[in-house]
Amino acid sequence: MFKLFRQTVPKLDIKVNRKNEIVSSKETKEITKFKPEYENIMNQLINLCDKYNRRSINSSQVGLKGKIAVLSMPTDDNKRESTVYFNPVILEQQGLQHSYEYSSERTDVMAKKYRPYQITVEAQDHNGNKFRKILQGIEAILLCHEIDSLNRIDFLEDAYDPSFSMTPDEKKEYRNDHPQTIISEEGDYNELLKNATTIRTR
Repeated sequence: MFKLFRQTVPKLDIKVNRKNEIVSSKETKEITKFKPEYENIMNQLINLCDKYNRRSINSSQVGLKGKIAVLSMPTDDNKRESTVYFNPVILEQQGLQHSYEYSSERTDVMAKKYRPYQITVEAQDHNGNKFRKILQGIEAILLCHEIDSLNRIDFLEDAYDPSFSMTPDEKKEYRNDHPQTIISEEGDYNELLKNATTIRTR
C-alpha cells in the first residue's frame, strides 16, 4: 500500500485484483501537510485519466490515503482539461439530475443515482491553497461520485434500479439508452430529491 507522506513518490497505477476490479484503500484522510511531491502525485493521477480514458479518478483507487479527486474532461479540440481537488468538500447544492452510474469497485453493477445539477465545491491545490469552483451537469455528477468514494459511501446507497452482472458492453449500451436527465437546474436539491423519490415510491 502506498503512503502519501513519503519522500520518494512511487509510480502510481490503479490497483486491481484477479477479477480486474479496482481495489481501493479502506479509508482516506484529510491532507494537512502539503509537500513538494504532491505535484508529482497530481500529474500522475492526471496521466492515469489519459491512460485509462477516464473522466475522473480519486486517490483511493491507487492506494493513496489522502483525499484527492481529479476531473479530466475532454475538450472540443480533442484534448483534456484537468482539475485536481485536494480535500474536496461540497458547500452548496442546487437543482436535480440523474444518470446511470457504476462503481470501479463493483464493476458489474449499474444503478440510477440522483445528484445535484450544480455544486459549489471548496478544495485545495497541490500547494495547499484553497479555492472554490462551481460545477454543473456531468462535472457535478463526476465529482459527487468521487467524493462519495473518498468518504467510503457505498455506491448503492440511495441508488435506484440496480442492474447486476452486466458486461462492459452492456453497461455502455444501457447508458446510451438511458442518458443523463436534468430534472431542474435550480431549486433546493434536498427538496427536489425528496419530491422525486417520493413520487417513485407511491
